[in-house]
Amino acid sequence: MNLQGQAHILPVVKPPSENKAVVLVAAMSIAFILAGALGALFVLRATDDDGGGVSIPEIDFELPTPKALEAPPENPSVALTPADEPTPEPEPDATATFTEHHRKRSGGALWIYGMVENTSPFIVDRVEVIAVLKDAAGEEVGTKSGYIERDVLAVGATSPVTILMQDKDTPEFASIAWELDLDKASYIPKKVAGLRIEATSPTKNSWGAFECEGKVHNDGEQPARFVKVELQGWSADDKLLGLGDAYAKGEVLQPGESARFKHVGVQFDQEPARFELYVEGALAN
Repeated sequence: MNLQGQAHILPVVKPPSENKAVVLVAAMSIAFILAGALGALFVLRATDDDGGGVSIPEIDFELPTPKALEAPPENPSVALTPADEPTPEPEPDATATFTEHHRKRSGGALWIYGMVENTSPFIVDRVEVIAVLKDAAGEEVGTKSGYIERDVLAVGATSPVTILMQDKDTPEFASIAWELDLDKASYIPKKVAGLRIEATSPTKNSWGAFECEGKVHNDGEQPARFVKVELQGWSADDKLLGLGDAYAKGEVLQPGESARFKHVGVQFDQEPARFELYVEGALAN
């Protein structure tokens, strides 16, 4: 059978394993060549060291000198010492003076009246006047005391005080030394301003005690309670002869209102040359 036409001859493609073998052979050949070259180089070098043969110039590979590290700059420091704290001034002690004004005997007791003045640079409270009783030899035999009429005393303010000594429980004494016990006020009661007294002149009743009556007007802006009116009797030489208290009627005295009071009888052992009325009231909550 006669077949006519063109024929295409394709190149022979070797299997992949044969290609890898060729590459491996080529790599080994190159390795042998390089090994031989290096061996020849070492032979020439050894020959040159013996005084003969070819001299191969040495190549000096100079490494760069590392740059020296510079230390960071230092700024001058400043030495400081702790600031001296001012030493606080010690607070002064609470001080006051007591002046005895008058003594009287009545009802089996000795009544001593006087005035206390606050000489502290601050408000004080609970001022107690202590009578230290001594015998003729100056030895202490007992004490009696009384508190001032005011709850607190402002700087330079005064208050009357009464010391009562009942005969039945008071030892015999020849003299009295006075002491004061007081503290800086830790609490100041709220008082009402604007209380005004309207009163008649005191008169004697049938048993010789003085009576005084009148009204307390609240001209302030706050309600007041426990409104107390104090009646004081003074001698011609400004000595306190005695005192008595009376409270205004009603529980609370509102602003703009008034309330009556009356002293039913305050006794003095001598006729007062003048009278003084003092009023105070606590703030009604």
